[in-house]
Amino acid sequence: MALLGELHYVPSGPDSWFNLPRENGVAYAAQESWVQNETIRDNILFGSEFDEVRYRKVIHQCGLGKDLTLFEAGDKTEVGEKGLTLSGGQKARVTLARAVYSQAQVLILDDVLAALDVHTAKWIVEKCLQGDLVRGRTVLLVVGACTLFRDSSAQYDTRPTTSPWRDLWRTLSFHSDKMVGS
Repeated sequence: MALLGELHYVPSGPDSWFNLPRENGVAYAAQESWVQNETIRDNILFGSEFDEVRYRKVIHQCGLGKDLTLFEAGDKTEVGEKGLTLSGGQKARVTLARAVYSQAQVLILDDVLAALDVHTAKWIVEKCLQGDLVRGRTVLLVVGACTLFRDSSAQYDTRPTTSPWRDLWRTLSFHSDKMVGS
């Protein structure tokens, strides 16, 4: 919540301070997916400028290509109120696509794999979470399906990629299926 700017800092003494690196933005994909009553494309762009190459990569890496071919209007399909046009898995992938498409340096992904079948979740892990669009960004991923990562050939580096995160990462270590304080 602090990364999203939803917590208020109350100093406990004269030497108290905090520094959460958010200057390049934070993108948040909630487990409880939400979409606007707009087109699929507008839900992904979320007010950002359209970049054809980036957009196509996002569609591919988030596994939305086949889904878009099923809709007569493709990505110009109106989602409808509360996303009634989309299945739960499609809404989850549109929500993930919105975060990945953004230029935010920090991505907070709250169990975005929960609504997906195992094959689609594996695609997301291999194509998106290991893809070039998230490389070099800080990704805080909350996930229940840890086996998807154990089966992967990729190496996950839990060390900080930028210095402001060093203190936060010193307090965390990856152990088995959960993050634990070190």
